[in-house]
Amino acid sequence: MKICLLGYMGSGKSTLGKKLAKRMDLEFIDLDQFIESDKGQTITDIFSTMGEGGFRKVEKEALASCLDKDNVLLSLGGGTPCYSGNMDSIKSNSISVYLDLSPKALQSRLIQGKFSRPLIANLNDMEMLSFIEDHLGERLVHYKRADIHFQPFKQDVDELIEEIQSYSK
Repeated sequence: MKICLLGYMGSGKSTLGKKLAKRMDLEFIDLDQFIESDKGQTITDIFSTMGEGGFRKVEKEALASCLDKDNVLLSLGGGTPCYSGNMDSIKSNSISVYLDLSPKALQSRLIQGKFSRPLIANLNDMEMLSFIEDHLGERLVHYKRADIHFQPFKQDVDELIEEIQSYSK
């Protein structure tokens, strides 16, 4: 079984992913950490040296490598499904799960750790909410293609596991 968790930054992909992988006896891989380990550079450094286009190429290759594995739960970067035809690969090779949270819920999760996130580090609270609304709006077309839509505040992990198991072919 292969599962890909996707959603906006702060949606809980890594936190839920670790819990879900343990419960389902799957290997957990955070795609950003996989890339950093493979390249020996932080995501920020890769962006700085290679630009976004270079990073997206590295990301596509890392995604393909991870999707070649069996029994894996993959936590994707927020932009991964939105570039390079990645969503087609995700849909073809895994069960995709979109962690669906409102912009306001994302903002409340991101406020505390915003300084570690370059896209929002210098924004005040109102600017951050506006940015999240706009950015999420651009990405929703990709996120909504996911096989399963999970709302963390309305559903629990047991319900998600049941839905994944009923979805698996």
